[in-house]
Amino acid sequence: MTSVSASQPSGGLVIFLNGTSSSGKSSIAESLLTVRLPGWRLVGVHCALPELERRERERGDRTPGLAARQLAQVHAHGLYDVECDTSVDGPAECARRIKDFLPRRSTPTAFERLRTSLPAERTPAG
Repeated sequence: MTSVSASQPSGGLVIFLNGTSSSGKSSIAESLLTVRLPGWRLVGVHCALPELERRERERGDRTPGLAARQLAQVHAHGLYDVECDTSVDGPAECARRIKDFLPRRSTPTAFERLRTSLPAERTPAG
């Protein structure tokens, strides 16, 4: 898992996540559901498999086939507050889409909607 955080002008936090949990058995989003994240939004960053595979080969530091094996699991939960596709749009357009979304802050958030699907014993109190 890779994560990078940066402050937003509104004082919130943006965290970018890539991959599955260290056990490889759950998505990172699912793991994050076990804690309260007030005001947080879930951003779906997608990329077409052929482009993922091309990037994997080009980087040279990835295990061949890793992207294909993780793709379905990473997005298995299927709910996001805002989405972008890096195989269609460049970094600036993806960043603009996310930035334009943030002031809207629609509710319930993807985290809140996903949390309702958790068994009671995994739902955080409070």
